[in-house]
Amino acid sequence: MKNQVYEEQRRIGRENGVELEVISYFQDKEAPKIVFATGFGGCAEKYPLIDSLTRDFNVASMSPRNFGRSTGRYTIDNYANDLKFVVDDVSQIDGKKPYAMGHSLGGYTFAKLAGEDKPVEKLVLLDPLINPTEQFPSLVNWYFSDCVKKNKVPLKPVIRLGNVPGFGLLKKLRTFGKSVFSEDDVKTFIDSLYNAQSCSKELLVPTYAVLSGSTYLMIPTSKSWRDNLRAKWENFGAEVDVYPRLNHWFSGGLLTGVGDVFCKMEKEGITDKIKEFFRE
Repeated sequence: MKNQVYEEQRRIGRENGVELEVISYFQDKEAPKIVFATGFGGCAEKYPLIDSLTRDFNVASMSPRNFGRSTGRYTIDNYANDLKFVVDDVSQIDGKKPYAMGHSLGGYTFAKLAGEDKPVEKLVLLDPLINPTEQFPSLVNWYFSDCVKKNKVPLKPVIRLGNVPGFGLLKKLRTFGKSVFSEDDVKTFIDSLYNAQSCSKELLVPTYAVLSGSTYLMIPTSKSWRDNLRAKWENFGAEVDVYPRLNHWFSGGLLTGVGDVFCKMEKEGITDKIKEFFRE
């Protein structure tokens, strides 16, 4: 019989009245802690991966600014500073460093932090970015420039794609379409993407990276692309596994759309590998 998963919601105050939503998911509150960093468009929801991890861990997930119930303006620097703040907060409460896990932009952010310091005990990176604009930069340039020009919320087209029959329903991301992004918010976020520095330093904590077979734009990658990416993360000191048949969201094959984020990880044995890595 499946044990009950409990939720504990907190609001953590930051500068200028900003509040961060942090939700902890656990079956045993005293289990080892994992701080989870979502990719762009996500928030502190109980994804299938988090649900699986609660059998052995207490997972604290943070909604980035302007997502979920967090307030404030979303930028890459803010995300990094807020994650570090939450990690330090968890460390102070428990008296020891937590584990950490980040997906996509969240993986990039944790990798940047782990290249400068040792804020966590161990780190898992799920299809992390080395640079937020590294993948097909000409397409990224065109798309985000168009977002600024028309003041569009960047993920709305992805949400609409998720509602096309055959692509699954993006229930986890629909709330993003309701996020309040002013013209300044959109421009500030996109400027922060292009000002972000690439990951280039050796990771100072034990790290396990899981790579997929597509970009965050859902474009399938070539074997040479994946081999190059594997070599870069191994050069940074990470242990790396590649799942070329899974998409960036670990929700299905390369042409299945975003769907239910992380839903294929347990079936592929990735969740068990993550647990084993943290326990070692």
